[in-house]
Amino acid sequence: MIAEFAVAGPGAGPYGITTGPDGGLWLTLVHGGGIARLDPASGAVATYPLDAPACGPSVITGDPDGGCWFTEWAANRVGYVSPIGDFRQYDLPSPGSEPHGVTIGPDGGIWAALETGAAARVGSEAGRPHRIA
Repeated sequence: MIAEFAVAGPGAGPYGITTGPDGGLWLTLVHGGGIARLDPASGAVATYPLDAPACGPSVITGDPDGGCWFTEWAANRVGYVSPIGDFRQYDLPSPGSEPHGVTIGPDGGIWAALETGAAARVGSEAGRPHRIA
């Protein structure tokens, strides 16, 4: 049996999906400029719009702290959404890098694959928020 869940309006373009540490399914809305969280048990959906509707959120991965990291390929950023929908966004140092893949590396840093042929690392220093390293 296959069940479908409406997570966004027509044209929003659900693209990336991951399971968050909270058990929810987190999705990027590549054409809708936002992030959505689906509760698979109830079907409830929360949508979190990003500041630039055309930012192109694409890939997303769960974070052990309960949130998710995602890429904004059209805005040249990597972003973080907390379990309650608070955002942090980090501009990449190279213009036009178009970040696509994102993962948590063995060093605890956030790694993003860039279409320019590079990888960027977002790190953490002494309990301060993550930043481009």
